[in-house]
Amino acid sequence: MHPEVQSDTPGVCPKCGMKLVPVKNEMKHMDNRVTSKTFPLPEGLRKLDPKLVEQKLKVQRHIIDAKINAPRSDVEISFHEDLISPDELMNLLQSKAFQKSELPLV
Repeated sequence: MHPEVQSDTPGVCPKCGMKLVPVKNEMKHMDNRVTSKTFPLPEGLRKLDPKLVEQKLKVQRHIIDAKINAPRSDVEISFHEDLISPDELMNLLQSKAFQKSELPLV
């Protein structure tokens, strides 16, 4: 999924070929404020493959990008400020369910 790809007409994503889907109402009315913030990486996530952690974060609908910084002590996350607060993101990172899930949460 490439959230930056938008169209006024039906079609497919030029990057991956997936069918474009209508944007949900909550996304249409938000200000599209994107914030980048660095969060400490909880110990439970430091043990996992950094690419897996980044992937798990990127499938969250309110997160645009995530990058684990060396030496795995923190993660920089770009997110929709209108959909989730920094405190909620920290709670997500610290949740045992997120740290232990093998499949990305949505």
